[in-house]
Amino acid sequence: MSFLPKTWQQLIMESGQPDRRLYETAVFAVLRDRLRSGDIWVEGTRNYQRFDTYLLPALLH
Repeated sequence: MSFLPKTWQQLIMESGQPDRRLYETAVFAVLRDRLRSGDIWVEGTRNYQRFDTYLLPALLH
């Protein structure tokens, strides 16, 4: 769970036992945020490509 922010970790473990539904919600929320930021990409998609695919190719001289 180290990839989750501390607030999510505390909510998930609030009762002493991991809450599976909160864990799944947290995973999808973090995945959404990382897709939007470009930290994670999906091969073969238009919306969530690697950042460098949007750049013009470097000219070699």
